Amino acid sequence: MSGVPGTSLGITESGSGAYSSDEILDLETKNKTIILKKSTNAEYKPTSFNFSDSFSVNFTNKWKQDICSKNMEIDAAIHKKISDATYIDDETISRVDKDKSIMNFDSSFNGSLYVGARTKDTEISETYIGEFDVLQTIHIAKGPIPTPAPTPTPTPIWLPCPFNASQGNTTEEAEPTHDAKIKIEMSANRTSATVGDVIRYSYVVTNIGNINLTGVTVTDSNLGLVDLNRTELEPTEVANGTLLYTVNQSDVCANITNTADVTATDGCGDPVTNTSNQVIVTTDS
Repeated sequence: MSGVPGTSLGITESGSGAYSSDEILDLETKNKTIILKKSTNAEYKPTSFNFSDSFSVNFTNKWKQDICSKNMEIDAAIHKKISDATYIDDETISRVDKDKSIMNFDSSFNGSLYVGARTKDTEISETYIGEFDVLQTIHIAKGPIPTPAPTPTPTPIWLPCPFNASQGNTTEEAEPTHDAKIKIEMSANRTSATVGDVIRYSYVVTNIGNINLTGVTVTDSNLGLVDLNRTELEPTEVANGTLLYTVNQSDVCANITNTADVTATDGCGDPVTNTSNQVIVTTDS
């Protein structure tokens, strides 16, 4: 975490495998300015370290990058988080000062990406899950929305930040809202099957709320409990699981229809549940 009074910038990166990064960070107290220029390239690979006495440590965490800027001068925050990534190729430029907050990034990744921007009365967010190339600029400024000059590049996203001159600047952050939500998506590797075919069912669970979840469990309506790669999820994080089913003679009388239920527990001890889409595999005798 780096900062000057009134502004701050937090950067967290972790994972297992190959990693390289170039970073320039400038701090200017006069205008409460923080400027970050950062290039990151990371590729996931499980890593093992062997020590004496036959002691070894295995690292299997996929890559995570978390960059969050806060501007108490105009009551604004911009947050970008890549997680569960098998690779990251990222260029990020972030600037925070007493009048504005800007984040410009060009990110290629295979994993999940959460992007959010917030003022006291306005909030935007996006979530990407899969393999994407994302190019985006977010600019939050104090005062009226400016008119950008003609340019061949895409127009940045402009957000006016509410500002009351009679009250002066405030450093009080908005009260966070407890919002526990979870989503489950289910798919099959085939749409039709015959006796003896093997169907691979895939389950993707995403924490779409703003609070950590524990005890994540998925149960298929026909096949039972699904073994997930993780059972604790921070916001925007994803858990995956698969089940295999071999089609038998009794299945040819009707289509094979499955759904899945997900359950978890939020930080207050309350249950969080959801049901997946329906997956139908037609059968032939």
